[in-house]
Amino acid sequence: MSLKVKLVSVIVAFVIIVSLLMVGVYAATNVTLNIGGNVSFTATSVNALISGSVVGTASNPSTPLELGDISLSADTTDGAVTMPPSWQNVDLTYGDNGSPITVTITIENRSADRGIDVTLADSSSISNVTIIRECNDSPITTVPHNKDIGGGKTVTYTFELTLDSRNNPASGTFSLGFNLQNDPSVA
Repeated sequence: MSLKVKLVSVIVAFVIIVSLLMVGVYAATNVTLNIGGNVSFTATSVNALISGSVVGTASNPSTPLELGDISLSADTTDGAVTMPPSWQNVDLTYGDNGSPITVTITIENRSADRGIDVTLADSSSISNVTIIRECNDSPITTVPHNKDIGGGKTVTYTFELTLDSRNNPASGTFSLGFNLQNDPSVA
């Protein structure tokens, strides 16, 4: 075998090996993962405006996806709240970069003289994902989590979902339940 043929064979083998390594690295570190999301509310005699957004997903990497507003009236709201489809099936699809996905939920008490007692039940169960939970920028350390919203006040819940390893699949569900109740003792 001539030196030229050997050299070409070595170069071709090198290119094939590098190509396979690059494909392996790309497949292992650039994955798109879907996680089912759902946020629901129940309410008893409260006046509230709820809004939500999601940012960092594959379809909206830097632009927030607005979930839409939910308006609760003390006169008509009692029990389960009819959820718009955008809240029932929240898009939590990771993009190729695997950057964190942030879900933000704001609850505004529209009553000036009555408080709202909010209880958050978080039954999220997602493998290979760490969730950082905050309420008004303070860590949520126990669930269920209770928060009082005084008349005319607003609280903001933030949930940041980060992949633990881009080499492993993420699976499971993101599921939040909020119970809002009229609380006259909260000013």
